[in-house]
Amino acid sequence: AKQYIRTMPNVAASVQNSMTTITGDNEAKIIAMEIFSSIGQAIWVNTEDQLDIATAVAGSEIGRAHV
Repeated sequence: AKQYIRTMPNVAASVQNSMTTITGDNEAKIIAMEIFSSIGQAIWVNTEDQLDIATAVAGSEIGRAHV
């Protein structure tokens, strides 16, 4: 894969009310934000550590995508 993102959508994604935290290659940021905004709110964080913190707060589950 040329670029990667790591996302942490929560269970509310099933009703398009997710709070999804995203990190990864900055080149993939715009498309990732567009995709995950379609299932609720999306926030880009700059580090894996920030993603881990957000996961604990939002009750998220791991998701991966290669773009």
